Amino acid sequence: MKRNYTYLSIVILFTLSTMLSIDAFAGKKAVRLSTSETDAEIYIDGKLMGKGNAEVIVMKNSCVTVKVLKVGFLDEKITFCNKKNSAEPPKSYYIEMKRDDAYDASVQTDVANIDIELKTTKNEQDAWRLISMIITSYFDVIEVTDKETGYLRTFNLDFVSIT
Repeated sequence: MKRNYTYLSIVILFTLSTMLSIDAFAGKKAVRLSTSETDAEIYIDGKLMGKGNAEVIVMKNSCVTVKVLKVGFLDEKITFCNKKNSAEPPKSYYIEMKRDDAYDASVQTDVANIDIELKTTKNEQDAWRLISMIITSYFDVIEVTDKETGYLRTFNLDFVSIT
């Protein structure tokens, strides 16, 4: 009699655990995500899950945050929710990544990130004042200025040396 009881309890426990796992996944939704850039990194809830495309699984009564990153492009962030009072996640979702104009401007110029040496007949004080005025007419912020060494760096990391 004891042997049948043990067998019966094992069958009931197995059946209950199977039913619970089915219920946990029964309401999940899958979203097929793709991006315009095939090498863009796709992070799902902070974990790298693919490049260019990925499958996003949204469990019942939860939300998933997707972030897409690529150097030279604006970061994209979207949240998919699978909750009772929210819109149902789409079956597929396409992200058209937008170029980052600030990044393009910083790498396309031929004077960015190089040293420029200026020679003048003005005294050091007047030359420093003049170059500071010229630089601030093109850039809003001077990040570092060191008159002693003749070093000036704008926020865009352009370098000027006065000798």
